[in-house]
Amino acid sequence: MVVMSNLPSYTTCCNDANAGADPDLARITWVQLLRVHAKLTRHMERVAAEHQLTLAQFEMLIIIWKNEGISQQDLAQRLLVTKGNVCTVLCRMEKNRWVQRDNNPHDGRAYRLRLTGEGRRIIERVYPQLHERINCMMRKLSDKQLSQLSIILKELESASCPS
Repeated sequence: MVVMSNLPSYTTCCNDANAGADPDLARITWVQLLRVHAKLTRHMERVAAEHQLTLAQFEMLIIIWKNEGISQQDLAQRLLVTKGNVCTVLCRMEKNRWVQRDNNPHDGRAYRLRLTGEGRRIIERVYPQLHERINCMMRKLSDKQLSQLSIILKELESASCPS
């Protein structure tokens, strides 16, 4: 087992000296955040697999369902992947008749994505199970803690460090 405090610091990011946090505590918290992310991802993967979906398909179905008419570019940005990655998964989903690409009347180079009836049936069947798993895990936190966590995660999401 590697002791976090014995790890050398090869780079300085976001000026650790001014961060106001113990660098060891920051690293330990980082690892905890990664573990929680992995646990949540496994929950989503299980729910998706129960319905013969990949995690990528499941995430795309949810986003398209919640944002009918979204462009492939916007979908890629929300998923933090390339447009090419989105295109590959969308092609499979289109073959399965879960998603339809419509021409964008405002931009001839872009498509608007929408769920087909079959895609809608799948997501309406699967989403409640995901919702229950999210609620089960998040019930550990009070509303105040959830609010604080949301604020903290927004801060981390907006943080930028030099490449």
